[in-house]
Amino acid sequence: WIDKVNGAGAVLLCISRALQMYIAYSRADAFAEKSENGLIVYVAAISMPYVVCYMVWNTIFSAMEFGFLGALHIFMCIVGMLAAHRAGGCQRPIEHTFSYARSTTLGTYTCLYSLCGMIDYFRDSPMDPAPPDQTLFLLYAAYTNLLAVCFVVAGNIRDACKLWRS
Repeated sequence: WIDKVNGAGAVLLCISRALQMYIAYSRADAFAEKSENGLIVYVAAISMPYVVCYMVWNTIFSAMEFGFLGALHIFMCIVGMLAAHRAGGCQRPIEHTFSYARSTTLGTYTCLYSLCGMIDYFRDSPMDPAPPDQTLFLLYAAYTNLLAVCFVVAGNIRDACKLWRS
């Protein structure tokens, strides 16, 4: 069930992202801009509720595929967003740093995870033989996130309808 519920959340997140891009395009807003110091690329067509729902969705997906330790990259993304927000001079809302932080921290996490698999010390280290069952918690989180994503999509549809009327 977790895969199906979380999969429905993924579909709704894609719909939400498409609506956000459409709304930004209809308003003639810039999709992306550089910070004044040129260090950070901001993606403006994104909302904080979307970012939160995406992070919850990705945490559930990663926990199902790799265990909770594999979901650590979401924490790295939050730290990356804070660092990018600060490096950009705190000029824009923090959710505008999400795409930049997500791509840089996920790339870093993937490289480090791959390198650790090549080092004997990490590859051969003992693992917890029986992690606790996390199914009920993840199912609860997936249903809760699905409800939140529905609210995000409803808000996007409301905004798109306002644009269509005008």
